[in-house]
Formats: sequence, C-alpha cells, structure tokens
Amino acid sequence: RLLAAPSGRFAGAPETSHRCPDPQGPQPLLSQPRPDPPEPPLPEPRGGRGRSKTARGREGIIVTALGEERLTLLEILGLDESEFEIGEKIYIGKEGRTKVQSVIGKLDYDTISSTAQNEVRSVVETIVKDNEKRFVDYVNNAQPLTSRKHSLELLPGIGKTYLKLILEQISRNKFSDYQDMEERAGLKDPIHHITKRIMEEITGETQFHLFVKR
Repeated sequence: RLLAAPSGRFAGAPETSHRCPDPQGPQPLLSQPRPDPPEPPLPEPRGGRGRSKTARGREGIIVTALGEERLTLLEILGLDESEFEIGEKIYIGKEGRTKVQSVIGKLDYDTISSTAQNEVRSVVETIVKDNEKRFVDYVNNAQPLTSRKHSLELLPGIGKTYLKLILEQISRNKFSDYQDMEERAGLKDPIHHITKRIMEEITGETQFHLFVKR
C-alpha cells in the first residue's frame, strides 16, 4: 500500500545491488503527491527529486510503499504518467504491473519522509483488518520462544495471565476471527495490539520480528 506518493521524478538505475526481489501481490501506498520540482542534475536519495542521465536510467515517479505480505518498507519506481493515492494498493509482481516499473529497494523507517511516517500506522491497521485469517492463524499456531517465554507474550497487552487463557482456549478450539478472540480470551481490540507490535518492528523499537520480514 502506498505510503508516500510521488515525491518527485527519478531517473537512475533501479537494477542495483540493493534491489530486493519483487514481492507478489498488491502493495499499499502511503502519502499525497507533491508537485514535480525543477530538474536538478541528480536525484536526491530515498524519495528525492530530480532527473539523472545515468546509464540504463529510467525516468519515473518515486513512491514509498509497505509490502502487504512481508510488511517491509519499499521504494518503488512508478510509471511517469501514473497517479497514486494514499493507501492505494499497487501490484508490484513482475507480471501484471500497471503503474510500477520496478522495486528500487527496501527502506528503513528513519529514512522515509515525515509524511510517510505519519501514514504508516493507518496502513498497517488496514492490512491487519484486511488479513484477519492470516493474523488469527498466527495466534492459533504461535509457539514458545524458550522454556520461559512464549512468542505471544511479545504482543502488547499479552502477559502471563492472558497468555494462559489464550492457550487454554486454543487447546479447546482455535479462534475463528478477531471477535472470537475477544469473546473467549477477553483480549480487547486484537487489531490494535497486532498493529502496535508491527509498528514496533517497522520503526526498529524491537530487533526481534514476529511479522516484519527483512
């Protein structure tokens, strides 16, 4: 999904060593377009502006997106005449692209624009809502990390008391959806807790990842 929509023009060599493989499926975008600036000789890094005449260069629009499957921040080179909206899904798989030329690479949270940072949480929350089965399945199948620590304890709001109740309920019957989780385990607003954990992983507050795949 789109986080930061057109931050300017880019002309460079996207096929570089830091380019990540194209994830399959639509990805969410994060911010509103900004006007195309005058043409400086070189583009700024990380969502910068401008044009470049480098070898094998491609002109296009740089956008910042969040991969829906791996939940990684991505820098995308969009087609020059494309329009993008915050939260829009864009398909970046090698087949079937309509707005995207290539994935330039992965981004760290502290390198993206403040506009994109402000949109990340709402986009993450949308992903958690739209992929209910995926995250409920994670809870149903989560395993201990050590003899003293369970992976579910890394979710905000889940301590020893909730963990015991959740595991007891799963042993009887796995959760079917978020509402079932709330009703049987008493965990209020699981979407909020999962979103908060994902944000901790994206922003680098924690180095141990349950959901974000680097």
